[in-house]
Amino acid sequence: NSFLEVLAVSHTCMVSQTKDGDGSIKYDAESPDESALVETAADLGWVFTSRLGGKAVVTYKEIGKNKAQPPKKLEYEILATNAFNSDRKRMSVLVKKGLEYSLLIKGADNVMKKRATKNTKHEELDKLLMDFG
Repeated sequence: NSFLEVLAVSHTCMVSQTKDGDGSIKYDAESPDESALVETAADLGWVFTSRLGGKAVVTYKEIGKNKAQPPKKLEYEILATNAFNSDRKRMSVLVKKGLEYSLLIKGADNVMKKRATKNTKHEELDKLLMDFG
């Protein structure tokens, strides 16, 4: 869930409704990659629903859970954004959810692996990245 939470919150997408009025959400993004990541998080239960001022709103429902259970609405106050660029190859967003502060970071595999802790099992991480990609 932490991985999907980062994808659902750490981006610069804006939400727009589709023209056919069926209530489906379309994301306006700076890049096709960014849109694809947010759409994938939504497909897996973490739906970015709006950005109003300095707040991002996400609904969350675990896949495979009781379908009658309504999704949870989560609000994130966006405190700071360090946008993705070709030099850093990562994006960071500082958020406040309730009383908790979090720094959400996503980026290119090779950049993020360098920043993994010494306790990280790098062989296991490499396998997971290969399986995912």
